[in-house]
Amino acid sequence: MTPIYTERLTIRNFHSKDWMDLFEYRSTPEICRFQGYEPYSAERCQQFAEAQSQTEFGEPGKWAQLAIELTSEKKLIADIGLKPEYFDTRLVEFGISLSHLYQRSGYAQEALNAVLDYLFTQHHVHRVTGITDQENESCIRLLEQVGFRKEGTTRQSFWNNNMWRDEYLFAMLKNDFS
Repeated sequence: MTPIYTERLTIRNFHSKDWMDLFEYRSTPEICRFQGYEPYSAERCQQFAEAQSQTEFGEPGKWAQLAIELTSEKKLIADIGLKPEYFDTRLVEFGISLSHLYQRSGYAQEALNAVLDYLFTQHHVHRVTGITDQENESCIRLLEQVGFRKEGTTRQSFWNNNMWRDEYLFAMLKNDFS
């Protein structure tokens, strides 16, 4: 993928060396609280970064993670996963993990807007969805600020932290993106 540049960020493919920055936030229980993964070990971060450095966005039904680098520091601060649906690649689900050290600075919104532009203009995606735990207030706020619409609630649809969790489904159509 050709990198995407914003005012403060570079969104790009992973590099193997990203594993140390990845470990900084993906090993933190606070970051994993609403995610579908447990805190990562250093070894798992190395394996993940290496595997994702070989992955390109676009394969139907397969998640591809993009690295979100703070350009001024040349530091990985987040990652965003994209999965074109197996049955129609014009439908894409996304998920984002942002380091606790860089939250509340507008980075997630900046990255998400750039990725949406990339999906809608370069890949001719029709619809992007995001699914979040109903208690993940910061993610809900992000999705609403970017212009996603809440389309529904899925009851007890996700097993996390030893309990069934309710989730909200948000979506944005290409025509909704400004």
